[in-house]
Amino acid sequence: MKRRIHIGRNAWICLGCAVVVLGLLWHTMFRLTVTQVDLVSPKVKNPVRIVQLSDLRGAKFGRDNHVLINQVRQCSPDCIVVTGDIYTNGDQKGRSVAYDLMRSLCEIAPVYYVSGMHDNSRVNLRRLQKAGVTVVQNRQEFFMAGDTPVRIYGLGVRHGNPKVEIHRIFGAPATDSLNILISHRASVDEFAQWGADLALSSSVRRELFQLPGLGPIYSKGKWFPYLNGERPAYHRGLYTVEDTQVFLSDGLNKPALQRLFHPPQVVQITVYPQ
Repeated sequence: MKRRIHIGRNAWICLGCAVVVLGLLWHTMFRLTVTQVDLVSPKVKNPVRIVQLSDLRGAKFGRDNHVLINQVRQCSPDCIVVTGDIYTNGDQKGRSVAYDLMRSLCEIAPVYYVSGMHDNSRVNLRRLQKAGVTVVQNRQEFFMAGDTPVRIYGLGVRHGNPKVEIHRIFGAPATDSLNILISHRASVDEFAQWGADLALSSSVRRELFQLPGLGPIYSKGKWFPYLNGERPAYHRGLYTVEDTQVFLSDGLNKPALQRLFHPPQVVQITVYPQ
């Protein structure tokens, strides 16, 4: 004799709530987002639009990364800057995904690249150059965005004292252009002391499981460090330090528990005339 299993009303409600919660978690952890930042500068004569991508780490957003590519295309950037770690060291499949993406991005706008910790090799830099990417590893590039002169300065990850290294590599920043400094390692105060108009980098910390208003649950051996007043001066997002605007990107790919409430991020920055 078969026994019928009856699911009560409360069970259906609980099941529905669980589905909603899981859907929200997926949305906040994996859905690609575009973060729009509007700035002003007396150095620009027309709006200059920059797209920043960081920490791809071999990830895919749709088949052949078409979702990511379309998001970038819709931003209509004057340039695309990539601030490192496009793949994870040793991940050959992820490396291939990253190179395919870079080739596609070069068809949208000029791509300027500086390496991170995982992709900092001469082989990688050469392959990116062959793909059409402009590598600004400890060097600068000049271009015109409409009527606005722009210089991109790329600071590599293997620097000692950033304050000393930035001046040694680049000298003083130019006075006749919008000066954008890109780096994987976020040395915010040093970027400002050097005199960048805009600095773009990766987020400073990637603690376990962020909660809105409470910060990380656990970081560097301590539970809820924000509640104990141990909040970093710079973490993620936009900061104004002296005359420098700094944006620290949350990136495109990181472990799931670090992704909660911080979904993959394409950064669109528009600099308007003052």
